Amino acid sequence: MQDMTQYGDIAKAENQSAMSEILRHFSSEYVLSIMNQEIGIFNTNPMDPSRKIQNIVSAIEEEYSYLKDNYPYDLENLTTVRNEMYTNIIQCIAKNFNLIVTFPEDIGPDLVRLAYGLYQFFICDINDNIIWFFSNVIEANIDSLYIALGNIKKRSDGKPIQEYKNPKVADILNNINAVISVIQGMDLTIHDFIGCIPSFANEFGQYIEEQDNFLHTFVFPKLTNYMFSPILISNMKSKIHQDQLLYQTTLAEYLNSKGE
Repeated sequence: MQDMTQYGDIAKAENQSAMSEILRHFSSEYVLSIMNQEIGIFNTNPMDPSRKIQNIVSAIEEEYSYLKDNYPYDLENLTTVRNEMYTNIIQCIAKNFNLIVTFPEDIGPDLVRLAYGLYQFFICDINDNIIWFFSNVIEANIDSLYIALGNIKKRSDGKPIQEYKNPKVADILNNINAVISVIQGMDLTIHDFIGCIPSFANEFGQYIEEQDNFLHTFVFPKLTNYMFSPILISNMKSKIHQDQLLYQTTLAEYLNSKGE
């Protein structure tokens, strides 16, 4: 991250508003470029949940606190620039994901939380949220999805394998790409998606609407293209597998079963 404290000569300037200009420069040329870069990676590259992205709002707040404490006479300008920065972040996310984000003019301190929450959900955690959302949708609709797929997996003796709470899970996992295609036909909106993180939905859901269907525009095209989503699909299957196991098999039980 750019070190805002390096501008020693500017810090000594009599015109305290110069510090606001530093913060403004930090916003327009750094923050938005970082955001667009991360959104570009999401749109054009395989989705990898192992990528960890820092929430830039936290970094901005650190710089704001430093400037506010050291240049109190410029507090009004600093706060104005900072709020413009967060408005730009919110508008950038809305524009890139075809969302409408509406909030009251008197939102006050909640503007920081909204910018932080949107950045965390749509930039930092987007891949994890996709895994969480689709895993939840699949687990909540196992029976209906199974009907859409066909017959349950059988042992050689014709008896169902009872690994999972619902034995149909085996077929669901073995046909995960087909399952996702079936889910495309469900009536799912941005509010269903953000509902995978209840704390985010409860606090910010009222501000968010979609212009196009977010899932169909940005998520399904990548989930149904195996060139882009192998790690994401693998993580999704792993989560469902762990959630739906009847119990976790011990090593001794596994070895004994192999000796039968």
